[in-house]
Amino acid sequence: MKKLLSLTVLYYLRFWARRSLEQVKPIIIGVTGSAGKSTCVAAIEVILKTKYQVRTTGTSNSESGLPLSVLGLKMEDYSPLDWIRVLLLAPFSLLIAHCSFDILVCEMGIDELVWPKNMDYLLSIVQPKIGVFLNVLPAHTMQMKSVDNIAAEKGKLIATLPADGTAVVNKNDPRTHIQTRAKTVYFSGDSLSAARAVGRLFDVSLATSHQQLATRFSPPPGRNSIFKGIHNSTIIDSSYNASPVPVLNALHDLSGFHPDNPDTVKKELSRKIAVLGDMRELGDLAPKYHREVAKKAYQVADAVITVGPLCRQFFPQNPKLKAQFDNSFQAGKFLQTFIQPGDVVLFKGSQNTIFLEAAVEMCLANKTDAAKLCRRGKFWDKQRAKFTSLKPQ
Repeated sequence: MKKLLSLTVLYYLRFWARRSLEQVKPIIIGVTGSAGKSTCVAAIEVILKTKYQVRTTGTSNSESGLPLSVLGLKMEDYSPLDWIRVLLLAPFSLLIAHCSFDILVCEMGIDELVWPKNMDYLLSIVQPKIGVFLNVLPAHTMQMKSVDNIAAEKGKLIATLPADGTAVVNKNDPRTHIQTRAKTVYFSGDSLSAARAVGRLFDVSLATSHQQLATRFSPPPGRNSIFKGIHNSTIIDSSYNASPVPVLNALHDLSGFHPDNPDTVKKELSRKIAVLGDMRELGDLAPKYHREVAKKAYQVADAVITVGPLCRQFFPQNPKLKAQFDNSFQAGKFLQTFIQPGDVVLFKGSQNTIFLEAAVEMCLANKTDAAKLCRRGKFWDKQRAKFTSLKPQ
C-alpha cells in the first residue's frame, strides 16, 4: 500500500511537471555523472545567463526532486502536511510567472537500476536535447552492482538524445562515450570545462565563459568551499558527499593547498588535517576503497580524523590517525580544541548518516557562515539528530 501511494504521488508530480514543460517549451539540458553534477549545473547557469533566461533544478535530482524543481516547488520538512501542500500547489505552477524561461538545466542523478529510481524514470519526466555526461566512478556500487551498470544506466541520457541534439562527453573517460544519434562534442578537464563546452553550443564565447566563471560563479554548498575556521585556521568544506575518486582528488588538492591569509603562521608550519567520513553505499568494495583513501590520507595529511564505522573498521592504525568518532558532533567537539593557528582542515564524507557539515559548523570562525553550508533547515536538523545523542554547541 505504501509503495502504491508513493508511486501515485510521483506520477501526479510527473504529470504536472510535463504539463508545465509543454507550456513553456524550454530547451532542456540534462547533466549526469558520478561526481560534479551540481557544480556543472551551477556553472552552466552562470554562463548561459549572459544571453538567456535560465532555470535549473539545483541539486534536486531525484524522482521526486526533479519534478518538484520543474514546478518551482520546494519541500520544507517532508512531513505528510508538507506533501499535501506541494500536491495542492502543483496544478497552479502553470499560472506562475517564473515558469517563463528559455533553458532548463536538470541535474539527473540515479542511485538504483529499478523504476522509479533509475534514468528511465527521469527521462519520462524530461527529454533533454543536450546531454552532459561527466564521468563514471565507483559510487552507489552497493545498489548499482558494478561500474559497468553505472555507465550503462547513466548513459541512457546520451543514448536517448534526439538526432538534432548534442551529447557533451568527457574525452578522458571512455565509459561516457555512448552510442547516440546526436552530435557529439568532447571536453577535457573538470566540470567547468563541460559547462564552457555547453556555452559554446549557445554561442557564448570562451572569453565570456571564463569571465562569468571568474566573477559570478561559486560552487554549491559543501563542494570545496573555503571558510575561515576557529583559531585562525582555514576550512575546506567538501562535506556534501563522498565517493572514492573525489575523496582521493580532494586529498591531492589538500597536499598543495596554502591558506591565502596574511594573518596565518608561516606556510611551511601549517598542518594539513583531513577529517574524513565513511564513503557509503559501496557494498563489497567498501574495504578496498577505504583502505585506499587511508593510504593517501596518511601520505598527504599531518593528522587524520575519521567519522563512521567503515573508517573505524578499514583505516589501518597509523601515527597520523589522531582520533576516530561515531558521529560528526563528536568529531566537531574534538576539533574545537585540536585545531591550531594556521591549520588547513579538509572535511569530506558521505551524506548518508555522516553529515560532516555538523563538524564544519562547530569549527567556523564566523557563525553566520553556517547559512552557507549544505543541508540547511529543520528537516536536515532532524536527520542529523537521528545519528547522535549529542547536540552541537
